[in-house]
Amino acid sequence: MKQNQLILARPGRFLAASLLLASACLSGVSCLKDDPNGPRDEYLEVYASADSEEEAATTFCVGVRGGDHKFYLKTNVPLEELQIEWQDEESSPWASVKAVEEVSSGLYSVTLSVNPRSSYAYYTRRSGMLLISAPERNLGSFITIFQGSTARFSNNCANFTYGVVNPYFTDGERIYSGWSAAQKGYFLTENSFDGVSYVYGRNGHLMLGDSKGHGGCIVTPYVDAMRSDSLLMVSFRAVAYADGRVSDNNRIKVDILGGGIFRDDPEQESRSMELEVPHLDSSDPDFPANMWNDAEFMLFIQSSARYPISANTQIRITSGSLEEQSKTNSRVYVSNVYIRRLVEGTDEDYFSENGGSGVDRILGLSSTKEEENPIE
Repeated sequence: MKQNQLILARPGRFLAASLLLASACLSGVSCLKDDPNGPRDEYLEVYASADSEEEAATTFCVGVRGGDHKFYLKTNVPLEELQIEWQDEESSPWASVKAVEEVSSGLYSVTLSVNPRSSYAYYTRRSGMLLISAPERNLGSFITIFQGSTARFSNNCANFTYGVVNPYFTDGERIYSGWSAAQKGYFLTENSFDGVSYVYGRNGHLMLGDSKGHGGCIVTPYVDAMRSDSLLMVSFRAVAYADGRVSDNNRIKVDILGGGIFRDDPEQESRSMELEVPHLDSSDPDFPANMWNDAEFMLFIQSSARYPISANTQIRITSGSLEEQSKTNSRVYVSNVYIRRLVEGTDEDYFSENGGSGVDRILGLSSTKEEENPIE
């Protein structure tokens, strides 16, 4: 095995190095010593696999679980003349060049060691750059590596600070009619049969429904950027009330408003899905810090000829009935609501990895470590 010079650049050099390389490179791929428009013999080409018949690429996706990811470099430049670096803008780089190995003459595997996207269910995209250069030859290529997917709507409920986190303490929580205008823009709603929306802002999360049998719902706002999308992933947290004596109804309904159908059964063009969510477990010594354990969900939406995804597409999450006051309470706590764009063949295939819509089995299992939510 031959090992090249591996350089892990400081985060502060990310932009400067990228600009320097871009200014020196023709079309962001190769740099010419003399005639910038003339041909040259040297080349640096990166592929997803060793035997790839596709064209060389400048953008790749790595999995949100992290681990080792290999790319393949085809070049006629001797390995000892190459520098291969990783750079990103985070204070602690989320990837590093682990190894460079010769596969065959002119073909090398480049292994990146990649951190998981997060220690909880968080999938919004981040990017870094794999820089490959031969300084003495004024030759270079830079490859964009991303992890996660583009967020179209995101709210982790950090903008709600009413009362306390513990769901058993109701002092300070605020019903929807008392929210600020900005907060009503974060989430829309629909009134119950009596003209009231029984949705409550709490500390870092929302509560749908109340202790008197009313149901409640939230609706995501319109997102103009979704007019160009054909695949979406919706993710959120949801857990039902239970106190050791009483357990509320723990079924919620998720509806697609406007365009889009659930990917799980496209022939049926289903636009509504019922989910069973876990109950609070106050007996756990880590409660309430662990109240979201196994309470992460991801649902997948696609366009159809009859229901194309558009700027009018919205997601409604409902607990209980809006048509009548039930004898059974349906208090469900919700947080971390996201809609993310997916690009087939480019983004990670979460749909297959998760086995379709339902409980998040990728990053949402209770074995993952809880941490403070990022604010976008």
